[in-house]
Amino acid sequence: MLNAFEEFKLRFIDTVHLYYRPTHIKRYLPYYVCFTAIGFYTLYKVYTNKEQIINYAYSSYDSLKFFIDEHLIIPLKTIYTSTFESRSSQAAFENSQINYTNSKKILEEMLEEYGRQHAGTLAQINNTSIEEFLSTLNERARNEDMNVVMKNYQQELNRPIISALLGDLIKGIFLMLDQWQLL
Repeated sequence: MLNAFEEFKLRFIDTVHLYYRPTHIKRYLPYYVCFTAIGFYTLYKVYTNKEQIINYAYSSYDSLKFFIDEHLIIPLKTIYTSTFESRSSQAAFENSQINYTNSKKILEEMLEEYGRQHAGTLAQINNTSIEEFLSTLNERARNEDMNVVMKNYQQELNRPIISALLGDLIKGIFLMLDQWQLL
């Protein structure tokens, strides 16, 4: 029996030595099989649900973009406009002054042209000679004196059919509208 125990002990040691130091593949084969199976399953799920994944990515992008716009870009724009508003308002004021000056010059030219075209009737209405009327016309146009047009306009309203046929009534109305735009 003692012999049998020694023989068992030797066989046990030989058997344990066979499996005691396994190779790398023998040691990690179950892990490799599991991770490969998990990888293939993940690829299969991604491929079958690619539309849902794309939609999720787009909705995430839209949410992120909205958040950045709402909490970063819009406040920065507000700060920028409030900081530099004085410059832009000054530029707008200068542009409005230039537009006013240009409109005033155009009105002066229109009043002078209208006064020259109707010098005879306007001189008669003002009880002056044509030369006197034309000499004061430039100064009256610079002062935006609408009496040049208004007196003739009143006379044309008294005889509307003739004035409408000649077109003078329409010119007078346009000149007065132009004056009101300046105000």
